[in-house]
Amino acid sequence: MPVTIYEDNQAAQKIAENSVLHDRTKHIDIRYHFVRELVEQMKISIVYITTKQMVADLLTKAVSKLTFETLVGSLFGKEM
Repeated sequence: MPVTIYEDNQAAQKIAENSVLHDRTKHIDIRYHFVRELVEQMKISIVYITTKQMVADLLTKAVSKLTFETLVGSLFGKEM
């Protein structure tokens, strides 16, 4: 069963899931292609969620009180 990674960046998801090298992605360092390999090996799956659902923003960004309460509520499986 693959580990699910939630991502709010659709471009990053497309790059990870597409094994074709494009002109726009040739600058990406080879070590970052590891994620692509894990997707191909079905060890991880990348799922898109909207930015408003990204719980990690609580730890990485300054958010409004309403956003804070919503995201904290989603951590505990309920709305605040």
